[in-house]
Amino acid sequence: MLDADNHSEDLVIGQTLKMLAEAESVVLLINSLPGASLGKTSRLMESVFRNSAKCKLIHLAGEHELLKKMLKLSQSHYQQNLKTEDLKKEMITSFREYRLTAFHAEA
Repeated sequence: MLDADNHSEDLVIGQTLKMLAEAESVVLLINSLPGASLGKTSRLMESVFRNSAKCKLIHLAGEHELLKKMLKLSQSHYQQNLKTEDLKKEMITSFREYRLTAFHAEA
């Protein structure tokens, strides 16, 4: 788990990009404010698109038009403004689906 925002240091963004590139499966939780600058997180979003097959769930909390447009274009499982319980269910489902896929690939 890693926390980054539009004001994060380059080191944090770099570590996040490295982790995303090396990960087998990713769940991304995004909290956003309307109209907020993407800042350094734009590099992260570019990487999300390049690695969209790894992104089993992306949840956007809040209203951010640019992020919504970007996420709709991605090939990832994208949800917005889920209640906590619904988000937990989505995360569990995503994890189970990944584990079943990984199990079948190993068998």
